[in-house]
Amino acid sequence: MTGTAPNPLTPRTVATLHAAMLIGLSVLAVVLIVVLPNLRGLGDRTLFPTAGLIVLGVGAALLALALLVLRRAIPARGPNQDEARYWAGKAGAMAILFWFATESAGMLGAVAFMLTARFEAVVVAGVAIATLALFSPRRLASR
Repeated sequence: MTGTAPNPLTPRTVATLHAAMLIGLSVLAVVLIVVLPNLRGLGDRTLFPTAGLIVLGVGAALLALALLVLRRAIPARGPNQDEARYWAGKAGAMAILFWFATESAGMLGAVAFMLTARFEAVVVAGVAIATLALFSPRRLASR
């Protein structure tokens, strides 16, 4: 049987995936940065400072990679290109990779905060959430 499989990256699928990533990261960050530290009996949050700093470093590096390299690899939409074709091409794959790296960086930042209670970890998580919110499918397809 020869033929091509239908591309699952429709504008609606891309928007749903992006929203799920943004909501999931936001909920995780709230739980790990706001809720858990306020629970009594949590104990010493600096129990694993070295591991926490490594996690923080990896998260920061991943966020830098997403913003400086992956973001630029998402092509602009052509003047006569409809949205369905835009997302079905290279833009869809690169946007998902960019969002995945950004979400992962935010998760690592939130986990690093849980392990170290360092403000820098909150910054990584916050910048990742802001980046996901800023580079929505609508914004990427309209540039």
